[in-house]
Amino acid sequence: MAMIRERTSKAMRHYQAQGRRMGRLDRCPYGKMPDPNGPMVKEKETGQFTERPARMIDHPEEQAVIERIRQLRNEGYGLRKIAKHLEEAGILCRGNRWHPSTIASILTSRASGKSSCNVLPPHPGGSHQVDPLEHK
Repeated sequence: MAMIRERTSKAMRHYQAQGRRMGRLDRCPYGKMPDPNGPMVKEKETGQFTERPARMIDHPEEQAVIERIRQLRNEGYGLRKIAKHLEEAGILCRGNRWHPSTIASILTSRASGKSSCNVLPPHPGGSHQVDPLEHK
């Protein structure tokens, strides 16, 4: 069983590294968007291609926000302070308010260019924080 799990996990990481969408097709991680020029998804029953993109590409505006989040974190801002800063700057999270848990998720997400590690970058005034979203 462990061998199957390991093989499946390795294959999924490989597909994700190639930009293949592994989750729900109607949602992309923050910083990504469907690639309209890439391959399309095949329907399971018919084998026909659909109008739904199978691959993700970087979302330029969201990638700029991710970079700003990283800069603020490196400057010593905590998660709440980053969320407040973005809201005060008029930057919304896909039309919604920013929450510290969203900031934490973005900082630990592979989609935002981070590793798969579930430890947040250290807050300059404290120690590493474990992302609570990764430990449900």
